[in-house]
Amino acid sequence: MKKILPLLALGASALAHANEDAAQTAQTFAQALIDGDSAAAAALLAIPPGSADSANYRSTMQQCLAQMLTEQPLHNRRILSREARRDGGGYTVTLRVETPQGQDSMGVPLARDAGGWRVALSATDLGCNPDASGFPDPASAATAYLATLNGYDYGTPRIEAVHYRDGKTAAEVILSGTGHAVVPQPVEEPYRIALQTWQRGGQWVVDESCSGHCVQPLPLAKP
Repeated sequence: MKKILPLLALGASALAHANEDAAQTAQTFAQALIDGDSAAAAALLAIPPGSADSANYRSTMQQCLAQMLTEQPLHNRRILSREARRDGGGYTVTLRVETPQGQDSMGVPLARDAGGWRVALSATDLGCNPDASGFPDPASAATAYLATLNGYDYGTPRIEAVHYRDGKTAAEVILSGTGHAVVPQPVEEPYRIALQTWQRGGQWVVDESCSGHCVQPLPLAKP
């Protein structure tokens, strides 16, 4: 599930059962996208770990979503049902949506913060690159970089930690998840990796002075 807006454009959705608060948050987020309300959608996004300015991050995401929804409006869609299932420390809510082309479904990951349930989708997951030269935080830069790599699909990485250094102008991002090699019969496997990022002109990018070895494998976390 990379790019949720294209999925919604085809249709998207929900099923039944779940933590009601998490399920309601996912439905409210999807409805905001359908209604073209970029401000409401951006307000429900989780702030990536290590983001120095949450207000700036949401403002940037709102502008990007507004542009995308103008170019690709999601009218004539209706959420039919929803179902939430436990996923680690959060939930994934599956929504089923009626669209002009029929019915489709998607999963919306949620994580809890001090303000309640938030949609745990990064700029990359939303197909949103607010600035081609960089991203508003180290975590978004790291996940975007992984999505560009050939030969291996990292799925939807979880951000474990962001370690700043050099006066917060550089940061190491620790990511984990499950992925697979891009082969005819892929086998899912767990991974845990690190990427080095740095700030350039107010935006974050991955440090690519690594001669093709930017993804640093780390030991898997103990269960």
